[in-house]
Amino acid sequence: MPNIWLKKIKDEIRINQLAIPGTHDAAAWTKYCGIPSSTPGTWAQRMDITEQLNLGVRVLDLRVGYATSLMGSSFIGMFHGPIYLDVTLQEVLTAVVNWIDQNQSEFVLLIFQQQGKPFQRDVSDGVRNMLLNTFPPQRRYDFNSDAKMWPTVGELRGRIMVLGRLRSH
Repeated sequence: MPNIWLKKIKDEIRINQLAIPGTHDAAAWTKYCGIPSSTPGTWAQRMDITEQLNLGVRVLDLRVGYATSLMGSSFIGMFHGPIYLDVTLQEVLTAVVNWIDQNQSEFVLLIFQQQGKPFQRDVSDGVRNMLLNTFPPQRRYDFNSDAKMWPTVGELRGRIMVLGRLRSH
């Protein structure tokens, strides 16, 4: 059963007035076998995205970069430094949208940072397109960096908000 703690917070509270639990390198969880557990510094979490959200985490630090399939095509994957984690960004976003659909009293903040191989091309446009395609407008809160105030809990309920540290954000 998910920990839906935001349900107890008044709608008019601004999110900068809350201590919101988050996870560092949220997609670097130990359940994937594709990476040897002996790789130093690879694992940051013991639970996948849905399990983290169910425990009350509402901020996900997501490290993204371009990965290459065995067939040679590139896609946006999850990284911990230069190490691809055998998880795609689409898998993570699908888990978040499914969770939000089932927990409308809550919200999720996504923070993106590009990682992967040094000097690879910018993933900003690809990430933005995936967000727009995965989260319909009613599931997104488009944060305006020129806004004078942070959004309220009520404005964010049932939505995601992106705080990016990507190159073109």
